[in-house]
This record gives sequence, C-alpha cells and structure tokens, in this order.
Amino acid sequence: MKHTFLKLILVVMMVFCVSPVVHAEDQNAINAANTYPYTEDAYVGVGGTITVNGEYKDGYQTYFTTSDPYFSISQSGSNIQVTGSSVGEGTVTQTLYRNVVDEATANDYYATDSDYLHLSHSDVKLNPNETFQITANKAASFTSDDPSVATVDANGVITGQGPGYAVITATDGEDTVSCSVQCGDDITHNTIRINVIQPSIQPITYGGVGEGNGAYVDTAYSEAKSYVYCADPNVKIDGTYVRSSKVTDTQLTIYTEGVVLHTRLILSSPKQASYENTILKKGMSKKFITSGAPAFLLSQMNSTSNRYLDFKNNTVKAKKATGKITVTMNDGIDNTTEEFWSVDQKTYKIIRSAYAIARTKPHYSQKKRTQKKYVDCSTFAWRTYKKAGLTLGNKKYAPTAADDAKWLKKHALLMKGTSKNLKRMRPGDLLFFSTGGKNHRFMNINHVAVYVSNDLTIGTVGGYSSKTGCIGYRFSYDAVAIGRLHGVKYRK
Repeated sequence: MKHTFLKLILVVMMVFCVSPVVHAEDQNAINAANTYPYTEDAYVGVGGTITVNGEYKDGYQTYFTTSDPYFSISQSGSNIQVTGSSVGEGTVTQTLYRNVVDEATANDYYATDSDYLHLSHSDVKLNPNETFQITANKAASFTSDDPSVATVDANGVITGQGPGYAVITATDGEDTVSCSVQCGDDITHNTIRINVIQPSIQPITYGGVGEGNGAYVDTAYSEAKSYVYCADPNVKIDGTYVRSSKVTDTQLTIYTEGVVLHTRLILSSPKQASYENTILKKGMSKKFITSGAPAFLLSQMNSTSNRYLDFKNNTVKAKKATGKITVTMNDGIDNTTEEFWSVDQKTYKIIRSAYAIARTKPHYSQKKRTQKKYVDCSTFAWRTYKKAGLTLGNKKYAPTAADDAKWLKKHALLMKGTSKNLKRMRPGDLLFFSTGGKNHRFMNINHVAVYVSNDLTIGTVGGYSSKTGCIGYRFSYDAVAIGRLHGVKYRK
C-alpha cells in the first residue's frame, strides 16, 4: 500500500488564446524560441508562425520559393515568415544571386527575308522584374520552359521572374528555335526543411514545492523550441523547468512552434490526515485531505461507504464499530490511499493513549525503562494499555516483549503472523517481531509495537528525535505474531 505525506501538483489545463503583455527581455526570448537559422530543420505549429533566417550575403539578392501545401511563406529581406496550415513536411528553397549587367547576344543568322525561322537574339541576361523583347522573322508562338525564372508574351517580351536559367522557344509550325535566358548572376541555392506539427502540452504536470523540486512543462515535440513565461514572481523558470517555493495559482504561457498555449498553473501541497486521525469512534468525522489541495484534486478521490463509515466530500464519518474503508486519491501518477477505521470506545482509547505517550517525547533505554521519561518497546506497549485501562501481562511492571506474547498465547489471544492473519489486523492490536535471530526467548521475539492502521505500527524505533522522542512508525509486514487483548478474540 502506498502512503503519501506531501505531494505537489502542477496542473495544466490547455487552451489557445492570445499572448499576454510581457517584458522586453522575455519578448526577446520568445522571438528566439520562434526563430530558426536556415541551417536547421524548422518546426511550426498548425496555425502558428515562425521566422526562418535565411543566408545573407552582402551585395546579393535573395529569393524564396516553395511548392509544398503544408505551409505558406512571406518574405522580408533575407528572412521568411512560415505559417503552418496542415501537418506535414516540406522544403523551402532560398536562392541567392547578384544583379547581372543587362546584355543580349544578337543572332547573326537573323534575317527578315529568310525562309527559315530565326530569333533576333540567341541569349539574354536580365534581372527579376526587368524586360527584354526578342523578335522572330516570321509569325511564331513563344513559350518558356520555366516561368518561375522568365515568362514571355505573344509579342516576345521576356520578363524576369526569379533567379535562374530558362529557355524561350519559338515555333511557326515547321521550325523551332530558342533563346537562352539568365535571370540574375552568381546563383546559389539553400534548401530549408519545414516540419508542420500539431503542438500540445501535457494537460497535467506533477512536481514538488521548494528547493530541489519542480517539474518540466512537457511539450509534445522535444525537437522543437519552446519558451515558458509566467508573470508570477514566485515562479522560477529554467527553460521548460518550473519551480516555486510557495503554493501558487497563476497562469503559464508556453510559446512553441509559433503557437501560444495558455495554461493554469496550480502548485499545491496537499496534506493527508495523520494516522492518529484515521481512527474514529461512532459519530466522529475527519477529513482525508486536511489542507493544501485544490478542488480538482479533491474531485479525484473515491471510496465506497459501508455500514461502518460514510465518505462524502473529502469527509469520513464513523457510524458503528468495527470496520474500515479505504479512500483513494488519483493524482495522475499513481493512487494515494489511506484506511479509516471505526472502532469501539476502548480501542479508540488505546490509540489515543499511544499517541499521548508519544507526545511526551520519551527517551529509549532498557535500563531506565521503569523511569517516567524512558521507555523500551514493551514498556511503551504496557503503558499504552494501562493508560487505556487494560493490563498487559502484569499489573505492576512491563514484561519483556517475548513474555507479553507468551502471556497472550496462554490466554488464547495470540496468533502467528501469516499473510492471511496480517490482513485481519485491527487498530490496537499488538504486533511482535523477531529481528535479531535466536535469543532463546519465546518465538525469538525481541520487539513489540501497537498497530494503528495503513500497515503501520507505533512504538520505539531507537535513537531520539526532537519531534517524536524515540517513538516512530514501523511497517507490519514482517511481524511473527499478533495479539489482541481487547475485542473479538483470535481463534486458534
């Protein structure tokens, strides 16, 4: 069974909306997150816009083209804005060129009285948006093999469209002749790969409050750039890692692949009921989560009421003895569970007595165990029962743990610590342990503790803490025997 004492939840509920007003330094970081050099693969979200910085050469013109349907481009100097339209991959070609000195080579064979078709020029050099007219010595039709470089009209007027090379062809139905066209000079090409994706973030992200704790805002594509912004000064951000030393309810903004995602960020530290407060008597109520939990987390809890206890709206109420319910809270990573017990008056008093002694913060000592400020394991159990009005083995002093078990067995109140019997444990039971090998005592027992709930016992743990003295919790899994002095007796 898993026990959670403190956990922080970062909750992210994703919506698309406009970007908030941000500081200048953050805006620079946002711009950087949405800008790619031409040497890298670029990522853009559907509906988002990024900037791709093309290659720049002094004295050169630049020209961008694409035929892919997944995105559109608009040019600004040596850069382009890329807007995603649908998921897919494509390329943009950047062409760099210098302006050419306009010139044309006349065709020496051109003659207006020739029986054969000729053009006035064999080759032409021009720049984009410039024109040059060629003529045919006979009626002819004109075509261009690459209209993206140069077009030609019915009158032979060539217009430069973009850098590159093209061939203008003229035909009169019998003869076909051509003219080479160069648009621009010193032409080079770069290929830029564009990936259009559907950006998303993990709807719930979990982490911890305080130094050394935090969480990553998980975007769907790790290859893509992203920037996380938060106006709350308590929230510290390092890349996509978010942390805070305080409980926070604020907004996060994630800029990724040219898309803006807004999320609500909730940092909380929910605290469960103490184990002492999981033991209730008839009519008592306790909350499962006592503080620090947002409404969404409380809504993740569930339990089924029974004839012993009711569970509703984070509250457990005891109706009759003796039984339990288990309350479960799903925090998105795993289930956090806690048992609540409804017990009779005497059992309730046993548990309260154990915690009353624990609050005195006693020291551990076998030699001084009869003194008020000292206990060992059997003295703690004996005083707990005595305070609750029950005698464990001897009315005047505390027997050893092994003698306690032996006395319980004599009175048919002890059973072996099998896995089946451990499932039958109840609050206030005595659990006996053998952790030191053979000691020539009854069942080699050397430790005893009082069972509380949730597979935990309370008793001495050695050492000393300023908060709890020598008292602490121990799991019950390896108990070798179980005793019940009060309530329904174990059967042999």
